[in-house]
Amino acid sequence: MASNTPRLGLLKKDPLVDGSDTFNIKTMMNDNWDKIDSKVATLGPDGKVPAEQLNVDTSTLATKKELAAHSTKKATETELGHVKPDGTTITVDENGVISAAEMIASNVKVEDTAGHFKATNVEEALSELFIGASDVKTKVATAITGKGIPASSSDTGQELADKINQIKHVPVGNVHWFKPNDIWFSPFVLPKILFNHVCASVEGKMYVMTGSSREGSTVYSNVTDNLCYDPVTGEWSIKAPVPIGRTSADAVAFEGKIYVLGGTNSSGTRVDCYDPSTDTWTQKAPIPASVYNHASVVLDGKIYVLGGYTSSSSTIRNSNYCYDISTDTWTTLANMPIDRHNLCAATAGGKIYVMGGHSRGSSSPLQIVHAYNIATNTWSEVAPLPISGSSDSAVSVDDKVYYIGKYSSQPEGYPHRSLYLYDYKTNTWTPKADIPAARDNNGATVIDGLIYVTGGNKVYNGISHYLDRVDVYLP
Repeated sequence: MASNTPRLGLLKKDPLVDGSDTFNIKTMMNDNWDKIDSKVATLGPDGKVPAEQLNVDTSTLATKKELAAHSTKKATETELGHVKPDGTTITVDENGVISAAEMIASNVKVEDTAGHFKATNVEEALSELFIGASDVKTKVATAITGKGIPASSSDTGQELADKINQIKHVPVGNVHWFKPNDIWFSPFVLPKILFNHVCASVEGKMYVMTGSSREGSTVYSNVTDNLCYDPVTGEWSIKAPVPIGRTSADAVAFEGKIYVLGGTNSSGTRVDCYDPSTDTWTQKAPIPASVYNHASVVLDGKIYVLGGYTSSSSTIRNSNYCYDISTDTWTTLANMPIDRHNLCAATAGGKIYVMGGHSRGSSSPLQIVHAYNIATNTWSEVAPLPISGSSDSAVSVDDKVYYIGKYSSQPEGYPHRSLYLYDYKTNTWTPKADIPAARDNNGATVIDGLIYVTGGNKVYNGISHYLDRVDVYLP
């Protein structure tokens, strides 16, 4: 007897069983064909029953099919003998199919020959992985934050990677540093003792020039040295000498060239331009008046020469001379509010900040700080230095001013070891790590965000001590 179509209601007769029954074969066949025909009429064009007649949610049909496809798995010979963590064997049916219930993570044993997991099944192993990954992210985020870049374990992997790339990798000589915060180190020395010299940087290299030197007990003034230091190789090289040696000059760098301005032994008005790419010097238009122990900065393509002595120490200047590099011409701008010598200056926020030094009639170094607005040609007073200083240095890093305090009014002219940061946005000074060796009459420049302080001298108990050391500060 047919058993697959009982719901069609067809008439069926078995000749072996119903052979003695009387029936009309023509009537039976016609009746059965009518029943079949009525059922066929409900099929779709593809011969399948439409979903709407099956009373199912078609929106989830695809998902159910996918789940159904993944709910069973043909067992291999190995899996047929596989033992679950609880010691029982995986159950399969007569067709070798593993049920979905048998394949849940807690029932699948971890074969961990390398000993990476404490877990015995996939569910516990995955939990270990997630916990371990979270712990690693926390440690990585903490390490990144320790390098000065804020990070947290909630950052994505890509975000943490991006922040790692923000950490400054600093080559200094043969040593490579990951940039921490507020620390000094002294990785190398000058080839010779220099003080009252100038220092500037171009294309990632430092140039230490002219000034005075000491060999044994002999001091030499107005030397013509031009020494180049490459932080990548950690090597010094000798370059074309300065055309006229001088002391107490100043220097700035702009667009790959270094400008040495004023100083003694040069009538105080001389300007020499050094081009490292050709290792050559060119003389430029002279400063309108003689200056030394002055300050110089470059801002918006122009060089500003501020204060200092005249050709003799009898006159202190409050002058403000501006040199246009593009036209090789000078202009006299608004004078500083007070005269100063042995001062320093730096730029931030589009302004020039002048600080330290001495003024006429004052025996003590100055704490007062003035800001020059190049747009309005006017001066204003800002927050004073926390200490008084003279023969000091100032540089700009990340649009902030760093003041390196040196000579003070303490007995014997004992130099400060102080470093202060000025933020023009808040008009505040913040103390930073003291420089390892106190000195004055030194050079200072910035390479890749690091502050290099070179040479100088210091006085203890009336005796001058001269330095060949270089201290490097990582903000």
